[in-house]
Amino acid sequence: MGYGSVDLVGRRRFADLLTPGSRLYHETHCVPLLRLRNQVKGIAAEMRAGDGAVFPVLVTSVVKTGATAYPC
Repeated sequence: MGYGSVDLVGRRRFADLLTPGSRLYHETHCVPLLRLRNQVKGIAAEMRAGDGAVFPVLVTSVVKTGATAYPC
């Protein structure tokens, strides 16, 4: 996608990489489902690469808790 780990880790959230329409869908549909079911499978979205190009992606998310959890 044109980003290095230095550009992402601790600096950007997943939603920051989405196009505006995909970000809106993520915030209004995916996040509530993640809170309710702890997982979301097969959500179509668009991500913006480091050079500005837009790519279609299929997203599956699972909430992890405890020692193996990663911050959003």
